[in-house]
Amino acid sequence: MSLAMHVACGEDVWPAPAEGTLKFSPTTERAFKQEAEADFVTWYSLDGKLDVGVGRTDKKENLHHSIKFSLEELEGFFDKQKHKSLIVVGIQKQNVTKEVLETHIAKLRDYFVARGYARVVIQQAYGNGRGIHLEHIAKPNAEQAAPSDGDKPAN
Repeated sequence: MSLAMHVACGEDVWPAPAEGTLKFSPTTERAFKQEAEADFVTWYSLDGKLDVGVGRTDKKENLHHSIKFSLEELEGFFDKQKHKSLIVVGIQKQNVTKEVLETHIAKLRDYFVARGYARVVIQQAYGNGRGIHLEHIAKPNAEQAAPSDGDKPAN
């Protein structure tokens, strides 16, 4: 039977990975685990906007159209969240210089530490998985901690 026939019949044409093996790279697996454990997951685009899952659904086309907000517009929203152990911020798949990316990462880290999150993880979507750029653990009194204290290399 051809590949097209397998797909048309709804069969899973790719063999499942052997028990105990990873489907993705170890970093991507860890990124997905962090996302599953997070109190909140949001996506950031380098135009400075966050996608927090708000939008409208076009029922005719069965599509969700996200409404993105600036960091300033969402301050009250994130300040009022009750669970702040871990936030995962995914940066959309975009090609930029290291310097530009580092500026955005620092801005996001500082923003979410100021909102009271104990742990901030910043990831980026790639064509072949996810990278983890930052895993920041805030000190108990975040106002007294320097923003870079608690950063550890992601890989």
